[in-house]
Amino acid sequence: MLAESDLDEYIPELTPRGLRTYHLDQQINDRGVPIDIESVKNAAFLRDEYKRRLVNKCESLIGLRPSQTDKLGTWVREEQGYDIENLQKATVTNALKDPDCPPDVRKCWVFIAPTT
Repeated sequence: MLAESDLDEYIPELTPRGLRTYHLDQQINDRGVPIDIESVKNAAFLRDEYKRRLVNKCESLIGLRPSQTDKLGTWVREEQGYDIENLQKATVTNALKDPDCPPDVRKCWVFIAPTT
């Protein structure tokens, strides 16, 4: 309480515009932001369906799920002969720009990248 009193002495009063902005901000916070719940549910469904399709494409291409990162790393290094340090997002992003990245690896990562 003392700290607040001390601060009050040093902080200038709000300008009329600043005070109106503050009150508007409080009204917005009190009221909330209206959303269309059905649209949110539909968007979530579409996201999940898209992700499922990408996972299925990856599985059909190489027989692995994107979540099997250890096996995926082994597949990239040993079966595709592409040397990569790890499967972190930044590393994969850079590898996708590499012209020496094998086509199957590139296809697989394009499927996986949106799901991470």
